[in-house]
Amino acid sequence: MKKILLLVMGVMMLVGSVSAQRKMAPKVSSVPAHRICGTPTLPDDFEKWMDDQIKADRASGNTGKAHVVYTLPVVVHVIHNGNALGASYNLSDAQVLSQIAVLNEDYRKLNADASLVPTVWQGVAVDCEINFCLAKKDPSGAATTGIDRINRVTKSWTAPPFSQTYVDATIKPNSIWNVNKYLNIWVCPLSGGLLGYATFPPASTLSGLTGSYGTTTTDGVVIQYNAFGRVGTLDATYNKGRSATHEIGHWLGLRHIWGDANCGNDYCTDTPTQQTSNFGCPNFPQVTCSNGPNGDMWMNYMDYTDDPCMYMFSANQKTRMVTVLTHTPFRVSLAASDACNPPVVAVNENSELAKLAIYPNPTRGELTVLIAEQRSKGNVNFRVVNTIGAEVFNSSVPANASGNYKLNLTNLSQGFYFVEIRTAEGRRIEKFQIAR
Repeated sequence: MKKILLLVMGVMMLVGSVSAQRKMAPKVSSVPAHRICGTPTLPDDFEKWMDDQIKADRASGNTGKAHVVYTLPVVVHVIHNGNALGASYNLSDAQVLSQIAVLNEDYRKLNADASLVPTVWQGVAVDCEINFCLAKKDPSGAATTGIDRINRVTKSWTAPPFSQTYVDATIKPNSIWNVNKYLNIWVCPLSGGLLGYATFPPASTLSGLTGSYGTTTTDGVVIQYNAFGRVGTLDATYNKGRSATHEIGHWLGLRHIWGDANCGNDYCTDTPTQQTSNFGCPNFPQVTCSNGPNGDMWMNYMDYTDDPCMYMFSANQKTRMVTVLTHTPFRVSLAASDACNPPVVAVNENSELAKLAIYPNPTRGELTVLIAEQRSKGNVNFRVVNTIGAEVFNSSVPANASGNYKLNLTNLSQGFYFVEIRTAEGRRIEKFQIAR
């Protein structure tokens, strides 16, 4: 059994912090030397609750494996200084989309560097069966890209960088979307060298809890703007999007792998006890706390190695995250949220798009769109986006009398997509699947 000891870490730790944080050490150059974190430990009551829920799930036949693939709608609040799109703090769409892609790789064990997991832990590294999509519908039901760009000047907010206190007290409450339907991520310049922080999942069955639990005005994740995504404006050490992977792990109930104590406990029996956090890119094995011959699992996303050296979650970590998704307030409702689906576009019953069909569905790659009562002249536009909102196909062709159009999508990978059809009489959106 791993010891539960609260380690008072040096002056770089944020004593009394109320959130899970990743922090850059003081800089002598543009690249931080390593990460330091001042994460408070979760109360023992939370761990007892977690243990009871896991045991109850196992007793009912759920061994911790997700029986469904969870898809969590995300809104990314980009806080900027009035910068042009893609300049400075106002990150480009491509940079935001690259972060969503990283999350979908890391939480599904689709990351290319998963092959680097040492042989002894390849059977422990798992697909967490959690997907992320940029929201396509905002809280009012209107269409959205899932990227909420906020000019702090027009809000009369203080100039960046922002302290955690300011973000939690001012920025979050004045920009947060419904926490029952969205994972809120704020991307902005942070003071104090922080790479990011997250709120832990609340557990309404517990009383007397204090600390970094999410509320309706604070729940979510905050990431330093130049540690978000893998393309665009990035710090060279944190350029693979793993800061968000790590912080969302906290948001889903994971502790740091060293248990925030000297040879501490992260309550996952398949992660070795280790002395403390690892920085940079250690050599394997890194033996501490008598955990030889294999040593620390420093390549775990919940350690503090550099982005290129994080590439796995463990089976027990997955069990904790699935337990949170199936039992805690805010998280439970996300699985039922319809925010990943675009708003229904009302089609006039007299419009030519009222009698539209797409087939076959699923398709192996060629999709036929039939506008049975094609009347309009001009062009018909077809736009296809994937589940994270990235455009993957766009074509405009002259309208034809037959109303029959074939889209060659054979270059797209398997999965779900949305096709938007536009004519002079309006537009319509349909969902389809590519399966081979």
